[in-house]
Amino acid sequence: MATVTTKSLSTGGAAFCAETRGHRMFCDIPQPMGGSDAAMTPVEALLGALGNCLGTVIVLVCKNKGIAYEGLVVEVSADLEETVHRLDNFTVTVHMPGSADEATKRAILAAEPLCNVHNTLINGAKVETIIAEG
Repeated sequence: MATVTTKSLSTGGAAFCAETRGHRMFCDIPQPMGGSDAAMTPVEALLGALGNCLGTVIVLVCKNKGIAYEGLVVEVSADLEETVHRLDNFTVTVHMPGSADEATKRAILAAEPLCNVHNTLINGAKVETIIAEG
């Protein structure tokens, strides 16, 4: 089993920057919540991670099967259950550049179980918090 790691660093105010392998992703919160609204919220980034992951594997499957994918758009939404601080009822809408014939639909559905983010969300995951000093 491989381990994947990122490190999130405070960039001032409520904003953070996650770093891994030399890449960066910023998150912030809207001004009414105490942030500066300089980037996506962490919740929006989670939806984006799901859409990006599914999009990536759909492209790989379509490319392998000779199905046109240029211009593919993956739209993700979820209900924010504010009282329990969680998301539920995720909806993923895949907009293919052309008609979605049966072969294209099968390719999209075949890609879904290859997406690590999708699999994590549908199966849940153990999360452990460790408090370290210094």
